[in-house]
Amino acid sequence: MAKAKRKAKRKAKKKAPSAARKASAMTAAMRKAVKKSNEMTKKAEQAKAEAEKKVFAAKLIAHIMKEAGIKGPSWSTKKKTGAAARKKAAAAKKRAKKSASAAKKRARSKASAARRKARR
Repeated sequence: MAKAKRKAKRKAKKKAPSAARKASAMTAAMRKAVKKSNEMTKKAEQAKAEAEKKVFAAKLIAHIMKEAGIKGPSWSTKKKTGAAARKKAAAAKKRAKKSASAAKKRARSKASAARRKARR
């Protein structure tokens, strides 16, 4: 009895990604990047609005105190407080900018990774 010949195994050829697959990989990466960017922008805007609200509240309190005839803190105290507030605001702005740029950088790297993946 003769043995049946084995069929020669074909070398698996790597399939090129379809245009649809490439497009879906790109759109998913871009959607994620845009979403992250929007979130960071929203956070920065909220922080800005919160700071403005605090400034408004401080001015309103000062006005009410003046109307009521209550003597407020001395000018040097106000000056120190204002400087501290500006310093905090600058630090918050710097943090927001830093996190936004980091998010953009991550988004760019994810987009390029998606492009590489789509090319394969």
